[in-house]
Amino acid sequence: METLIPLCYGRLHLTTEEMENLCVCEVEAMLEGWKVRYKDLQMLFAAYCAMPVINAFSKTPVKLEDLVKDEKNPDDLSGLTDDELAELAEE
Repeated sequence: METLIPLCYGRLHLTTEEMENLCVCEVEAMLEGWKVRYKDLQMLFAAYCAMPVINAFSKTPVKLEDLVKDEKNPDDLSGLTDDELAELAEE
C-alpha cells in the first residue's frame, strides 16, 4: 500500500481521510480509470493537435497509428514493480 500513497496524493488528488476510507481494490480501480482517461486524452491530443500540425509541414501524411504508441495492456498495474510504480507517481 505504501507504493500507492504517492499515486493517491499525486495522480488521484485524494485527501488523507479519503485514503483511509478506501480499500486497496478501490484505489487500484481508481488508478485504472485514471490510466484510461489519460490514454484517451493522449489520443485526442494526437488526433486534433499533433497530427494536423505534422501533416501541414510534412511531405508525407502521418496516420494516427504512427503517433500513438500501442501498448500490450496499458490498464494492468499488477505487472509493475515497486520502482515502476514510484516512477509513475513522480511523473
